[in-house]
Amino acid sequence: MKQKINVINSKKCTIALLVLLFGHSLLHAQIVTDRPDQTESSLVVGKNNLQLESGVLLSYQGFTSNPTLNIRSFKPNNLFRYGISENLELRLLHQYESFRFGEIDIKGVNDLEVGAKYNLTKDSSPTQIALLGHLIFPSGTEGLSREEYGFMARILVSHPLKNGWSIGYNIGTFSTGDEAFNLLYTLSLAKSVSERVGFFVEPYGQWLDLDIADLNFNTGFVYQVKDHVQVDFSFGTGITTRSNFLSFGCSWLIQGK
Repeated sequence: MKQKINVINSKKCTIALLVLLFGHSLLHAQIVTDRPDQTESSLVVGKNNLQLESGVLLSYQGFTSNPTLNIRSFKPNNLFRYGISENLELRLLHQYESFRFGEIDIKGVNDLEVGAKYNLTKDSSPTQIALLGHLIFPSGTEGLSREEYGFMARILVSHPLKNGWSIGYNIGTFSTGDEAFNLLYTLSLAKSVSERVGFFVEPYGQWLDLDIADLNFNTGFVYQVKDHVQVDFSFGTGITTRSNFLSFGCSWLIQGK
């Protein structure tokens, strides 16, 4: 849903807080997360650091009065990030999913995702650029697994704006084992409200097989409990589909030696 320096200059406070809250800035802070927005940060966690980003998500398509309401929940979804070097991190995504459609009710683990993120730019650069890739293994519970290998690849970009705002955006492609060519995009605009609270707004979507547009909107806030702990809440809705979701989570960083 983002490496570490000590902020000792008050003039850097606003930028540093944006990193602490969203990860769409040019400085490295105590904790930088890839949640709760859909935009992946262009920063990595730092050498020998382990970061866990965990959350609960509930989504549905249709109306509550519809007897065939499609409901999905992830309780929880866990992203593990470990820094191999200052520019490279390994990633593991594990999710427990519940899916209900009419009388169909399936619970179990989703397909495992293993990946890496590599930052291409220097710490001093205002614009941060990174590459992200995940391999999807058909290891999930029957009925939830796509039963085929897949992948996801993104280019991640972020930089500061004026008046304490920052922006991050992703563009990429993904496959779930079929022959379709799918594109995805995200655009997250973030701002700090106080030393510990911030918010974001984000349009995002995908272009399935270069034919079907799936457009969505997401917003939420984060609260920094401690230097290495962050909690978040977000909710979103479909623009081209009848869908809604809400999510809350917690992330924490374990610093290595």
